[in-house]
Amino acid sequence: MFYKKFTFLAVLRISLIVLNVLVLSFIFGDARLFFNQIILFVVLAIQIAELVRFVNHTNRELARLFLAIRHSDFSITFREPPLGKSFKSLQHSMMEIIQAYKDVKIEKEAQYHFLQTLVRQLQFGIISLENESITIINPMAEQLAGIPGAKSWKLVRQLNPEFASRIEALGDNARNLMPFTINGEKKVFAVDIRTPIILDKPCKLITFQDINSEIEQKEIEAWHKLIRILTHEIMNSVTPIASLTETMQTVLEDREGNQKQLGELQEDTIKDIRFSLKTIHKRSEGLLGFVDTYRKLTKIPQPALEPIAIKEMLDETIQLMQQHPVENKPVQFKVDVAPADMVVLADPKLIEQVIINLVTNSLQAIGNAKEGALIELDWLGRIRRQWVPYGDPTTTIPVAVPTFHHDVQRLPDGTMLAMSKQNVSVRDFPASYDDPSLRADATVRDDEIVLLAQDGTVIREIPYSTAIPYERIGYTSLVGNPKDWVHGNGVAWSPENDAIVISSRAQDTLVGLDLDGTVRWILANPANWPAASESLRLQPVGEPFRWPYKQHAPEWFGGDRIMMFD
Repeated sequence: MFYKKFTFLAVLRISLIVLNVLVLSFIFGDARLFFNQIILFVVLAIQIAELVRFVNHTNRELARLFLAIRHSDFSITFREPPLGKSFKSLQHSMMEIIQAYKDVKIEKEAQYHFLQTLVRQLQFGIISLENESITIINPMAEQLAGIPGAKSWKLVRQLNPEFASRIEALGDNARNLMPFTINGEKKVFAVDIRTPIILDKPCKLITFQDINSEIEQKEIEAWHKLIRILTHEIMNSVTPIASLTETMQTVLEDREGNQKQLGELQEDTIKDIRFSLKTIHKRSEGLLGFVDTYRKLTKIPQPALEPIAIKEMLDETIQLMQQHPVENKPVQFKVDVAPADMVVLADPKLIEQVIINLVTNSLQAIGNAKEGALIELDWLGRIRRQWVPYGDPTTTIPVAVPTFHHDVQRLPDGTMLAMSKQNVSVRDFPASYDDPSLRADATVRDDEIVLLAQDGTVIREIPYSTAIPYERIGYTSLVGNPKDWVHGNGVAWSPENDAIVISSRAQDTLVGLDLDGTVRWILANPANWPAASESLRLQPVGEPFRWPYKQHAPEWFGGDRIMMFD
């Protein structure tokens, strides 16, 4: 309303002052009205003070605003009666400023609490230092370093002096693997230290993680692989021994199971028994030698030290490795020794083996680099993602497998089923299609099925040797180096059966498996299968029947039916 406007109220106050001054001037000097003059002077002073206070209203409101911002007091309000449109807009703007500061503070508080929660949930230790004061520390850091309740670096020095001194020795920016003893337990920490400058102050950020569990997991996986190889090789030797023993027992007994007399044994029977005994003896010696070799691997030999000319030794080793195949890729070897006549004291056999292993690993890394890839396209043919074996993580999703080939299928949970391969050293591998007695150590390509997560993590690897023994070969199994033993050429998953089928061209074989690698069945001709596999091998039903050979591209065709190119 008009009587609440600032202009009206200001004019009213000035008018009253003028009126008071006129009245005072009219009666001034009249002794009879002396007390009236005093009263009017007092009223005039009050009116002037009120006018000044009224005019300074805006300044007081602004002062209240700035004081509230300075002390972060966002509970202040500006709810006094408005003195016109301009004052109402001013009060509204001041309330918006207060609300904006309040929102920013609430957002900062929420972010701070989120950061605190995130830091507490991290599965590695994190400590933030400003000078000697700990600004951030999570429970995992207190647990790993054995520093419960530490609020300053001085207290860390008291609780765990070894940890504090070794961290300080790394400096302001470093990364290292460091062994520690925490509460009598040996641990290996991966430590990373960074010191960014924040608000012109150095902020030291220390992160560390106990990698003992990862190291132990890798050791367990290595033992599992070793046990799998040992089990496979032992089974390969024990199976024919058991079979020959059963055969000899059969020829030495009659139909009722009674022992035959010496006169009942024919010359051919005795020859067969002698041949079987020789075979058992040979395989037993081979098995003993194999086990003894692995037993010796657990003992570290004492090195036989002698002077070695480094350049001569390296030249001989590289000459040997020149014959190593690297997937038809050119490899250049260069030996540079300074001084050229350098001589060291070492065990020549051990050091040569170390050099051979290093060169072999390098050659395999070259041969495995970016061979094959899984590429995801949109409907316009544009590349969305690439899963590349040992690829560049800045441009692709790297996967720790040598290659991809043939099929890939995405499962409903987002994981991918793909085909890869691995090269395996096999002892006494068949060396002839016609003569089963010809055996030799060989490098064999064992194709495998890979279950892959979207981020490139290998969830599971299922080699073909899970179902097919190395002793079984088919035509083309001995081709190439490494031997193209199975030539896997197809994999398909059935949502109805939650199972996969894999195809081996060289073995003329289809195998049904669970996703964990358990073999359900084997579809293949009966030739050369060991007795242990017979219970899994499917038998023909009905006539006419013909086994598949050199099949490709199996697909589930509803239920238990499979369609393939035969």
